[in-house]
Amino acid sequence: MRRALKISCVLTAGAALYALALRWNAALFERQRAMLGRLFAALGRMCAQFKFSVAEIAVIALLACAITMLASALVKSIARRSPAPVAGFAARFLCIALPAVGAFNLIWPVHMDTAARTAYERAYSIDDLQQLIRALDTRLRADETGITFEGGRMKLRMDFDLTAQKVAAAYDATGWGTVAPPKAARYPEWLSRIHAVGIFIPFTGEAIISPDELDSALPFTMLHEAAHSLGAFREDEANMIALKVGLKSDDAELRWSSALTAMRYALNTLRSLDEDLFDATLDSISPAARRELDAMGTFTLPASIANAYIAQFSGNAAAVSAQSRSYFARTENAGAYDGVVYLLLSEGDAALDMVLPPQ
Repeated sequence: MRRALKISCVLTAGAALYALALRWNAALFERQRAMLGRLFAALGRMCAQFKFSVAEIAVIALLACAITMLASALVKSIARRSPAPVAGFAARFLCIALPAVGAFNLIWPVHMDTAARTAYERAYSIDDLQQLIRALDTRLRADETGITFEGGRMKLRMDFDLTAQKVAAAYDATGWGTVAPPKAARYPEWLSRIHAVGIFIPFTGEAIISPDELDSALPFTMLHEAAHSLGAFREDEANMIALKVGLKSDDAELRWSSALTAMRYALNTLRSLDEDLFDATLDSISPAARRELDAMGTFTLPASIANAYIAQFSGNAAAVSAQSRSYFARTENAGAYDGVVYLLLSEGDAALDMVLPPQ
């Protein structure tokens, strides 16, 4: 057992060193990203043969096995009046857990590329942020004709599985790559426990989504989690890819959900900068979009809380200086979900051309 534990420690240390090499070597990181994208695609195709989430079943089986082994070790320790069985269980657990942690660091290297780092280091104009919000509002109003509303709220035309197939087809059609259709969580309660509506499991290549998600947010959540399977490790990066795929889609529901999510992040960024300007802007956007954003609870928390927790682990925008309220910059958590706003602003007119509906 000691030999196995030593081997586990060596493997974990090796994985940590390689992870450091990925952080400092951009070329190596890009090769790793490409390789992992192919791996995730292969795993996703394999697991797509099953209607249920392979990852959820695997976790349940592993937990049941661990609990059974721990209970057995405790019974033996009590019967023998010796801690040896429990110590043996702990050693076996570490032999498995340490390499698993190392493997996760290798298949999920959340590093920031040069373009994203540059985007976060810049200061942006509030006028540019308002222009982005107006462009998103134009897109939302243009695509509303293709959306079904019931009781003033968006209602998807298809069920979960067919919507997931539309998402996979959108990735193919826009040339981003082949992704497996996202799957509905069999037990969505665990997602709620970790304050998530979706998650990508790299060990199985599955994008798992809560079926309880609002209809207006569900398509983009699927697009976002599917983006991870292409090697988009950061949340802002996955949001940016999902937004590009969604807005280029021929499907109005994918476009509307994508624009709505981007609007949510852009408005929350504005809210952290100027409450009065935020209130005036919120009153001017599409009434249908406003109803959906209110249903998401986007603006129900105080600004100081909401902007520290925009869809989980987000950061604050802040004025560059007390003397200049016209410009702002990111202050923390670069790479978080709402970082897509900074990635969009960094692209300037190209982003506006993408957001605005075709003339």
